[in-house]
Amino acid sequence: MNVAREALGADAEIVQADACEVTLESCQAVLICDVLHMMPSAAQQRVLAAAVAALTPGGTLIVREAD
Repeated sequence: MNVAREALGADAEIVQADACEVTLESCQAVLICDVLHMMPSAAQQRVLAAAVAALTPGGTLIVREAD
């Protein structure tokens, strides 16, 4: 989280939370990093659907999986 804060400064709100529990507010971008591979398929689908639903029109969803 500190790396993100250093890179983005005050230009972004950084939320660190349990991906299965968090309620996302409307946002321009969502980054999901190295967690989906640890979830059952149904949970992956819920997390991705919630992320897409939170995006404003033209928003960006970035998913990185290193497994």
